[in-house]
Parts: sequence; structure tokens; C-alpha cells
Amino acid sequence: MSVLLDLGIRLLVLAAARAPDKVTIRETAASCAASHAHLAKAANRLVKGGFLCSLRGRRGGLKLALPPEAIDLGAVVQSLLGSQPACHVRDEVLVGWRRVQDEAASAYVRHLAKMTLSDIL
Repeated sequence: MSVLLDLGIRLLVLAAARAPDKVTIRETAASCAASHAHLAKAANRLVKGGFLCSLRGRRGGLKLALPPEAIDLGAVVQSLLGSQPACHVRDEVLVGWRRVQDEAASAYVRHLAKMTLSDIL
């Protein structure tokens, strides 16, 4: 699991636990002992993906944009990790290995697509 994915899931779980109140990147970073910059990147991707909504200003923060049962974990993974291949091998000798890893990554996302945020709360 990537750091970005781990932080994004933590952020969603914390936002669900605090609903209807907001969470902030600062307090989440402190509770996870995580980098503010990494958490901000995860939050940005989750907002762009439609899973969180961002409220600006002094009393701003992040809230779930959807109910937990409507947040597809497979879509969350794709939003956080993008469409990058699972393997970054450039050696043409390992094309078969790259294909196997890509197939495994696709199976992982398909499995998670059957689950929602409410399944892990």
C-alpha cells in the first residue's frame, strides 16, 4: 500500500467518524503523525474525486461529500493512485512480469469496488 493511499483512507475514516463535523488537514496530520504535505495531496485528490468536500476559510475543513455507503473503495484507490501501472520496470525482458503485476492491480481494484467506506468503519 502506498503512503498516499494509507493517508487518504485514514482521512476518509476520520471524516466519517467526525460527521457531521469537519476535520482539518492539520489535526489529521497530527493524529496520524504524517506529513502535512502528503496529507494535503491525498485530500486534494479525494476532493477532486468527489469523496470529500473542502470548506475554505478560518472555520474551514473537510467533510464527506457522500454518505459512507456510497463511497466505493475501488474508486477511492483509483482516485488516490491514478492510472499509474503497478510496476515501473523499464527492462523489456520483464514485460511478462509487468503484465502480471498490472493484472494483479486490476483484480485488487475490482475487489475493492465491491466494498464501500461503511464496510471499514
